Amino acid sequence: MIRYPALALLLAALGLDASPAWSCIVTRTLAKQLAASDLVVVGTVENYEIVLDQESREVRKRDLLRTLGPDLSPELKGAIREKVWHFPDYTRFDIRVEEVLAGDAPERVAVYWPDTMFGETGEKLAGPRIFALLAPNTVQSVDQLHVFPDPRPREPNARRILSRDCGPFFMDPVGSDSADEIRAALTP
Repeated sequence: MIRYPALALLLAALGLDASPAWSCIVTRTLAKQLAASDLVVVGTVENYEIVLDQESREVRKRDLLRTLGPDLSPELKGAIREKVWHFPDYTRFDIRVEEVLAGDAPERVAVYWPDTMFGETGEKLAGPRIFALLAPNTVQSVDQLHVFPDPRPREPNARRILSRDCGPFFMDPVGSDSADEIRAALTP
């Protein structure tokens, strides 16, 4: 329901809307972003699996109910208890390493990818890719500027994929412009 239709009409006429603006205030070079990684490899994804983390789902539901408070309607409480919450679920897979661009790597590297929202599937990750990875049991800060110990590692000894500043994860198809830029940034 719009309480002030004249104002909404004026803003629309001016080309303004109430949706949030998106901008990125982080301006690190690609080389500085990659410096946060512990390992950069070329490899292919194997053993791709979505893990349904039931324990984390229950914790999230409980915390949400506690946050919303005791005045929540019984209907809404019931809906929250029954709703399937996918955010705590994660993906794990192995990378069969074909080339090491930075760091030291075994033939296979285990990866824990908690921030997926599952927009990528195992099939979409087919073919060789360049991956920039964090050390095992570490995470990036929300602003992506810091790496620190994971307070609750779900996959011990697995690595997370490094995320670009205000951009996608570093898992670029070999031969793409972005993969070529990564190679160039790692070349002294």
